[in-house]
Amino acid sequence: MRVVILRYYRVDRGRFSLRSLPGVLAVPMVISGTTYCGVSEGRIIGSNVPVCFLEHEGFYGRDGLYESDNVSFLDNDNRFIFLSRAALELCRMLAFRPDVIHVHDWHSAAVPVHLNTLYHDDPYVCGGGSRPVCS
Repeated sequence: MRVVILRYYRVDRGRFSLRSLPGVLAVPMVISGTTYCGVSEGRIIGSNVPVCFLEHEGFYGRDGLYESDNVSFLDNDNRFIFLSRAALELCRMLAFRPDVIHVHDWHSAAVPVHLNTLYHDDPYVCGGGSRPVCS
């Protein structure tokens, strides 16, 4: 099991003993081309469950999570489509083939769409020809 989450810059790397994984994650985005991010890893406190934090200052290095001064960020759609695509690309980077992918709320809603289209035959994400179940 793994958790993939965004590292908003309010998350203190030292407090949670995050370590940077080597290299960068290349995330193909249809309109804007390939976008790159760093990945840090920590653990859920009191467990051995890895938590992968996606780091992209342009998307997540902001004062607010979804808005600033009660005004939504105009690129929220791109920020969270990036999350969905990056989570699947991270599977490839880590050679991790999930059996189940839990997509929580609208932030990761593009994951099932990507699995059924762009990653339909991807052996890294859909090992052995069977796609992960999304819940």
